[in-house]
Amino acid sequence: MYLTLAERAFRTSRLEGASRLLWSHAYYDSAAWERLLRAGLGDAPLSRCARRRARLALVSCVGRGARLSPFLFRSYECPRRTRSAYPGTANAALWQAVRASAAAPTYFDEPLVARRMHQDGGLMVNNPAGVALHEAKLIFGSEADNATLISIGTGRPPAAPADDQPSDLKPTSWRDKFNRILDSATDTQGVHLMLHDLMPAGSYFRLNPPLLAACAMDETDPARLRQLAGDADLYARRNRHKIHQAAQRLTAPRSVAQRAADFVRHRALLLGLAEPPDASPTPLAASR
Repeated sequence: MYLTLAERAFRTSRLEGASRLLWSHAYYDSAAWERLLRAGLGDAPLSRCARRRARLALVSCVGRGARLSPFLFRSYECPRRTRSAYPGTANAALWQAVRASAAAPTYFDEPLVARRMHQDGGLMVNNPAGVALHEAKLIFGSEADNATLISIGTGRPPAAPADDQPSDLKPTSWRDKFNRILDSATDTQGVHLMLHDLMPAGSYFRLNPPLLAACAMDETDPARLRQLAGDADLYARRNRHKIHQAAQRLTAPRSVAQRAADFVRHRALLLGLAEPPDASPTPLAASR
């Protein structure tokens, strides 16, 4: 589905793209992109994505005064007496959430969803693993302390060649300054290192294959896309043991202590001594 949508969404002439960029600040046809999403995803609400008690959260960015803030499109409601650090909604269609979370500046214009204008979530949280952990703690409480977190990246491009001269001895051009700000805003490594250090050993897995060549976000060349798939396949074969460990963690049965705690909570609910939890712990995914 992605290969079909990408080829059709990123199809435009340079003249059309340039004129559209000047007129609407979007190089590609945003209305056509919306029609493709609706045709592919239908009008199903996000709540329909919560099958088997799984949860889904897609991240966009919205303006709060002069600042941007992450915004979550949830397939679930936050439990009573809890409040997320991130504004959001559970009353949106899946295609609207995808459209808002992928509204990359200069690529597509900002859509109006849930009475807010949205931009690509990668502007603030290009690695949403920390957001997922925050939401899991809201839903599952202390159960989230034993969570298994699997973070899947979009690939690490090859490192840029070293400059012949030390960069601190030359003035920084405006282009270099802009690129450094962009790299900082879209960094994923910082969140990865933080979670790697803070989460219990064996509970955090980062899957992010190295790429043989850098790839543009609007890439449609079949050969480049085949290369991306080949990079991912090679990474999966070389990291089969790590992926197997992650699968074992996700499918491990609950311990005797956890089942006993479930029984106590269940009895408290029957006696009216506790509020019902949102649901039993299940994996939670966050995506931009």
